[in-house]
Amino acid sequence: MDLPDAPSSMRHQHLVNSNEPPNAVEESFFQDAALTTGARLTQLDQEIRALQAERAQLQVQQRQNHSVLSPLRRLPPEVLAEIFSWTLPPTEKLNGNVSDMKTSPWVLTQVSSRWRDISVSTSSLWCNISVAYGGESGEMLLNPRLEMIRTQVERSGARNLMIQFHASESHDSAVQVNLFQFLSSHSTRWEQLSIQIAAALVPHLVLLRGRLPVLQGIWTQWDTEDSEIGIDSIDCFEIAPSLLEMGISIESRYIPFVFPTCQLTAYRVGCPWDMHHRILKTAPNIVEAHIMIDADEDPWAEPSGEFIDMLHLRRLYVSDPEVFDYIRAPALAEVAMYIERDSSSESEYLDTFLARSSCAPRLLCLRGSPDPSITAAILNKHPSITSFALVHDPRLDSDEDEEDEPDDPMGRHCHLFTVGNGFGTAVAPHLSEISFGSQHASMHIDYSLFLKMLESRDRAADCALRTAALLTEFGPLPDPLTLARMDALRKDGLKFMFESGSEAAHTLECWTYAYPFETL
Repeated sequence: MDLPDAPSSMRHQHLVNSNEPPNAVEESFFQDAALTTGARLTQLDQEIRALQAERAQLQVQQRQNHSVLSPLRRLPPEVLAEIFSWTLPPTEKLNGNVSDMKTSPWVLTQVSSRWRDISVSTSSLWCNISVAYGGESGEMLLNPRLEMIRTQVERSGARNLMIQFHASESHDSAVQVNLFQFLSSHSTRWEQLSIQIAAALVPHLVLLRGRLPVLQGIWTQWDTEDSEIGIDSIDCFEIAPSLLEMGISIESRYIPFVFPTCQLTAYRVGCPWDMHHRILKTAPNIVEAHIMIDADEDPWAEPSGEFIDMLHLRRLYVSDPEVFDYIRAPALAEVAMYIERDSSSESEYLDTFLARSSCAPRLLCLRGSPDPSITAAILNKHPSITSFALVHDPRLDSDEDEEDEPDDPMGRHCHLFTVGNGFGTAVAPHLSEISFGSQHASMHIDYSLFLKMLESRDRAADCALRTAALLTEFGPLPDPLTLARMDALRKDGLKFMFESGSEAAHTLECWTYAYPFETL
């Protein structure tokens, strides 16, 4: 059959570009043309799918080729093991999740056979054992499984262990005791122990006496007040020959923990002052101390004039400045203290203490709600202080009336340190470091005011500011404009650190030497 004649070129274009219907001959032509192009399109679709399949296969082969050629394959096992060590969560963020297959080091064993072999054989990856049966708000955390903890201990080889064991009265005590007994069978390898004690653990703590030869640091607290019922003292740590650091967090009543105090270098304890006094007199080697005084104790005895000589003390925090009346610390380099709102007597305790000790500290940290005039007086009187930190935390201030206007010591300190705010010359121009932090949920930092202060001191020729930090445990994060101003200060040469949330909370605790197991 003969094909219909094609319309002329001009007629073809006219039909394509208009709505005019074709005649019978033209319609037959376009029907045949549609069948031909349709068949070709089907053929091209098949060819494209084949090309796409071939492309996908080639991509897989290319990834495999690159994988074979990857420099990671040529990394020595010891280098890869060092990289793996940087994936471990910080100690303060473990929260019982070491035995979670989604976190390091467990997740490293699931990447490849080589990674598994290296991670399993790297004993240092498995030394942090963290078990937590209850969270701060009472929620249940990951229920650690004995078989995973057992595997982790086996993989740690002969290395010393860092143990975090947070027991809970609300969880099955038999399960907790079983796991604690297993860990206790390796107590001769415990180097650090952070333990939250439930009542069921106390009989098993007693059995640790004499079985802690390498224990260097201990941090203890009770889960609830009920955990303490019937307990008069804990003495299982009394003969730990390597113990250097001790910390006790008190929620209700103080139960004495007996330690070899003569060898301690770090001390973080909350108890009545008379107990502190007895302990500190027998602890001549302390380098760092966080002294928290119970609020509901009897009035203090008058100082006798016989001071406790803390000859090696370098870093000190006191929750009550009256402590200064009882000690002498000639080597002190960093001092932190709690100051109540609108109180001026605290600085007098500090002045007398520094004069008696004949020391020249370089760092001062004020916690609470200090008045800027107190800060200015201290800094002007003690020019050796070149680093100043303010931690706004009014929670300890029992005299603060909830109906009063919210205090803003951070804002007022920003005005104090801003050059050209009506103070004539700069206040404390010798400060090379200024750090502010907030631990109060209702206090939102005025970022603009803080940055204005830093910018003014950065421009001032007579100011020595080189380092600054801003930390907020709560509250909104900086907006993009504020972040840009922070970055501009960094580019201008200022060492500037900003932290928020849990990271800020941890750093703020370190500012007052409250966090356990920091490097001395």
